[in-house]
Amino acid sequence: MACMEKVNIPDFFEFVHEIIDFYQEHLQFEQLIGLLESMVSRLSTDVKDAIQNGFKTTVAINKIWDLISDYTNLRVISKEPENKIQYLDAIEKTLLPAFEFIASADKIDFDD
Repeated sequence: MACMEKVNIPDFFEFVHEIIDFYQEHLQFEQLIGLLESMVSRLSTDVKDAIQNGFKTTVAINKIWDLISDYTNLRVISKEPENKIQYLDAIEKTLLPAFEFIASADKIDFDD
């Protein structure tokens, strides 16, 4: 998902959302982690650019947060309840870079 870091098409995140919705029954946990890594990378780039340019948020930042929120609760995690803790630990580690932006809410404004 390296393309997520470069694409600036307004409907791109809706497109990604639709693809994941359609294929979520077939999505493996490793693919979810890869997707989250890509989203966090893009989020990091967009947040740093927004702060540098004097903005508190952008449409892309809000759309990325929406994707992260939607897909950290995927059915992929609940398919194997015995591994749920392992999954949650992996998700938390993947999202750690994003948590630093939440901690500095005075610099960036996240949509609900």
